[in-house]
Amino acid sequence: RETVTKNALIPLVLKKGSEKFPTHQKISKYLEELYGAVFDTSIVKKGERHIIQAYIEVVNDTMIPESPAILEKAVQFLYEILYKPFVAEDGFSKQIVDMQKQNLQHQIEARMNDKKEYAGQRCIEEMCKEEPFGIYGDGYVEDLQGIDEKNLYEHYKQLLEKSWMDIYIIGEVDPEEAAKMVKHIFRIPSGAKRTMYDTVNKKDVTEVKHIEEKMNITQGKLVMGYRTMISGNEEGLYSLMVMNGILGGGPHSKLFQNVREKESLCYYINSMTYRLKGLLFIHAGIEFENYEKTVAIIEKQLEAIKNGDISSEEMEGTIQSLSNQFEGMQDHGFSIIDFYVTQNMLQSDITIENMIERIKKVAKEDVMKAVQGVKLDTVYFLRGE
Repeated sequence: RETVTKNALIPLVLKKGSEKFPTHQKISKYLEELYGAVFDTSIVKKGERHIIQAYIEVVNDTMIPESPAILEKAVQFLYEILYKPFVAEDGFSKQIVDMQKQNLQHQIEARMNDKKEYAGQRCIEEMCKEEPFGIYGDGYVEDLQGIDEKNLYEHYKQLLEKSWMDIYIIGEVDPEEAAKMVKHIFRIPSGAKRTMYDTVNKKDVTEVKHIEEKMNITQGKLVMGYRTMISGNEEGLYSLMVMNGILGGGPHSKLFQNVREKESLCYYINSMTYRLKGLLFIHAGIEFENYEKTVAIIEKQLEAIKNGDISSEEMEGTIQSLSNQFEGMQDHGFSIIDFYVTQNMLQSDITIENMIERIKKVAKEDVMKAVQGVKLDTVYFLRGE
């Protein structure tokens, strides 16, 4: 909690300048010289980890034979951004930090604009109060006042010294040559070690929390949070993924068919799992007066799955949908990277192809077994004033 806002501010500051490219304009000009390269930085919360990301997308070297080493120049550029940021005296640029503090404040405050997203985050905050996962990844407005160009730079130096870095290259490249080039540019010490840990908190639910907030809205936002007791690497994961698809993964799902279509109780409804935390969330947009009825019918859908009320159409439709999602992932470089970031965090060597194979082997009995440990933890409802 004490470092999350600094972490969120750092990528905003880094992308505005480096020692070699001290202004945003000079960065843009250099990207144009790299044939329209795309560069950006961001902050991501995955499980109980805060990840600072910097990426660059460039044309393949083979496409521009008269201008070789574009990839090498791109990797060198990222090194400059990360390890040689623009520093004025003994800190970041005060002007850049002050400007990006304002931008981050607006970004944090803007989460109120998307009520569905806001309700989902509030449910996580209430459900995981005692866990790092409950911390808002973009930081907190009240913490911005204590951040300046000097203490932010000191924090960043600590991150560079102590935090692990993963580097991914996706494209038509020779893996060995690419690794050699990256190690040379980033001067990665041989034999560097890291420690990974499971981010699933297998808390037993002793009492369901009910949280209600009021806001000037016309449509209620319902979020129900469950603990699944299944870790990101356990065999039950694939069964849990299929169970989630049957429950609320699309138009064929029980939630869509029974809560939305049959009962007409919601404008939207879906379920999703957080693999790195072993949590499941159900989101629904409903009329205020339908709150209790909707919660009851949602619970019935989970009970139905526990009792084996699963049709062959639901099983086949879910497995096909999940397979298509993972197969489609392979068409997008950043989706592939995101997948393997998660795999590295879990210390797993399972590939996208392996994931599809295991999903296709899930049987009805596996789904019933996986759902037995799913327990309701928190019900959050955002209603009108």
